Amino acid sequence: MAVSASRVDRSGVVSPLRLRGFRWLFVGRVLSSFGDSLVPLTVAFAALDLTGSAVGLGGVLLANRLPVVVATLAGGVLGDVFDRRWVMVVADVWRMASQAVCGTLLLAGQLPLWALIVLQGCAGVGTALFTPASAGLVPALVPENLLRQANALLGLAANVNKVAAISVAGLLVAGLGSGWALLVDAATFAASALSLLLIGSVTALAGKWERRGVLAEVWGGWRHVVVTPWLRTLLGYTALLQALVLGPHMLLGPLLARQLYHGAASWAVIGAIQALGSIAGSALALRLRPSRPLVAAVAASLLMLPYLALSVQNQVYIAAAKLVTKIGDGQLAWVAADRAVTAAMRAEAPTLGAGAAYQVACAFLKLDQLDRAEHVAMTTAEQLDDDGPLGVSYQGALFLIGSVIAGRRSDHAEATDRLRRAQYLADALGEDGNYGWTAFGPTNVAIHRVSAAAELGDAKHAITLAEGIDTQGLPEGLSSRRAQVHIDTAWAYSQHREDAAVVVNLMEAERVAPQALHYNVIVRELLREMLKRERRSATPGLRPLAQRAGVLS
Repeated sequence: MAVSASRVDRSGVVSPLRLRGFRWLFVGRVLSSFGDSLVPLTVAFAALDLTGSAVGLGGVLLANRLPVVVATLAGGVLGDVFDRRWVMVVADVWRMASQAVCGTLLLAGQLPLWALIVLQGCAGVGTALFTPASAGLVPALVPENLLRQANALLGLAANVNKVAAISVAGLLVAGLGSGWALLVDAATFAASALSLLLIGSVTALAGKWERRGVLAEVWGGWRHVVVTPWLRTLLGYTALLQALVLGPHMLLGPLLARQLYHGAASWAVIGAIQALGSIAGSALALRLRPSRPLVAAVAASLLMLPYLALSVQNQVYIAAAKLVTKIGDGQLAWVAADRAVTAAMRAEAPTLGAGAAYQVACAFLKLDQLDRAEHVAMTTAEQLDDDGPLGVSYQGALFLIGSVIAGRRSDHAEATDRLRRAQYLADALGEDGNYGWTAFGPTNVAIHRVSAAAELGDAKHAITLAEGIDTQGLPEGLSSRRAQVHIDTAWAYSQHREDAAVVVNLMEAERVAPQALHYNVIVRELLREMLKRERRSATPGLRPLAQRAGVLS
């Protein structure tokens, strides 16, 4: 469908919409971009619902965006070699199928994490095909004197779409669940494909170069990028922006929204405000004419850094404290946890401060400073007033560490009371949610009952409690919590000199969390004690286990 300038009698912004072909392209682009804008929030909370972990979330987001980065150049070449309209239709149908299968399996409760990653990777391939073909189709449908207005309309629609789509995604996920949101996403791609079919045939642009095949075109395009300085700079800038700014934003944002606020609805509000900021930025960019556009773009992107620093500083220090606590450096763990407390105070976030206080207590416990650990844990637990999932989880975790401290002091009454209070909070939470990476929930309370019994020296009761624990309910990634049950059980069996049972439980702890052998003090002490009274015929696996733990050379 060729278009001439004589068919258009006005040059206003809405003039391109008078052209039938562009009008249907506009509808298709609006629907497709709406679907694209639904995806990040929807799949983020689908991944969190499945795993509750940052690793699972990161894998899903990477699978969705990596094909866009890697395959967009190939998508542009396919748009040059084949009819762009049909490339876009195929891409829409492909994305529709991917998201429909994903949503259906999610609703049926039959969607494992690996399948979510694969399906989102497939959807990402569709986006990589659609985007460059769409950009190349505009000049074939709109005369040159209206190209700027056409692109302005498409850009404005895309930014407005982000506000609408993110808001709708938040409502769908919060109200109906991620499965239904993905089915709505699939429907938008189906409608987009239909509108693109209504464009009709499109006449190729005049002066198109000789086609050399897909691989040759990809290679030629890549060489052009490499030898063009401003393109190289733009590519490097985009890569850094994705890695240092947008990546952490997309990964940590949903995690913090789920743990600190009200989940998908809160993240949708944040996303909508961000999209409004994009619209304002676009309007400002239309008025500004910087002499060095790339420098201006880089400077503008730095506006996100204070937001990222405020959002993640506390969590980074908490993560560092957890890591060094596990490897046994109590002093360094205390330093990191103390800085997490400071960051929470600066952010005026008492709930985050409770999470940091928990890590301070863990550090003091590692340093064998029981009085300081108990004071920090119990004072914070008593003062915390937050009935949200994160607040309940932090308060419960503080009572649990308080019960372990009481056990070490052989205070049975205090340990029992703190476990009772933690159980009340776990029942109120109603799930093993791992909010704030605490692993808090009914199962973790049961695990701490075993630990408290072990600390109190009641080996028989510890064994009885351990036999009734099913750790399968814990979210993925909590290997240390699963291993702790076997470590405490091994200690309990050692008190009865049931050495074979000790070795079996330590080997199971190694299977669940190999790092436990190297960094857990109790495990290393148990192995040394077992080696002193070793009976090789009864415990054939003891020496290899001790060698792997570094206890026996």
